[in-house]
This record gives sequence, structure tokens and C-alpha cells, in this order.
Amino acid sequence: FFIVTLWIYLTQTCFGVSTCSDDVNSGLSAFYTSTVGSDWILNNNWMDFTATDPCNGDWYGLSVADSLANRIVIKDNNLVGSLPSQIGLLTDMTRIRLSGNSLTGTIPTE
Repeated sequence: FFIVTLWIYLTQTCFGVSTCSDDVNSGLSAFYTSTVGSDWILNNNWMDFTATDPCNGDWYGLSVADSLANRIVIKDNNLVGSLPSQIGLLTDMTRIRLSGNSLTGTIPTE
């Protein structure tokens, strides 16, 4: 039992196995890209799937409950651009707060 538990822990932490679904990973990636995440003031761990797991709460501004990405709160952080339609892939989201940024366009209906 101990060896199996250790193996699971190591594969998830050392080899970048995300506990998020592929849809969630795609939605978060599209959000980061469309809001020019590389230029955010804080973007700790975003897009570093090899070292961090977004569904473990390792990414700045992303909250997780029961291994489900359920909130994005990134205020005053130099987000620009627009929200991608893939934001609809984040089906467990209960709150998205992005005030104080320079986002344009409409909120996708997807």
C-alpha cells in the first residue's frame, strides 16, 4: 500500500500529472493565452503543467475545492484582451472576478 501511494504521489508531483480534466486544462490555457498571461503582474505557476497542478490550488488566483477548479479571482493584474469561448469548459466555476484589468469584448455564452 505504501509503495503504491508513494508512486501515485510522485507521479502527480514530479511528473506533472494534472488532476484536472482535459477540458479544464484547455479552458485555463485558453484563458491565460487570451488575456496575455505572460504579461500579468503575478502569474505564479500558470501554464507550468510539469511542476504544478492547477487542481491542487498551485496557480495564482485559481481556487480549488475537492480537486475542482471553482474560482478565478485575479484583480488589478494587467489582464488584457478578451475572455475566450473556452471559458465555458470550466463548468465547476462558481465565481470569476477580474476587476481592475483591461479586458474587452463580451462574456462568452458557451
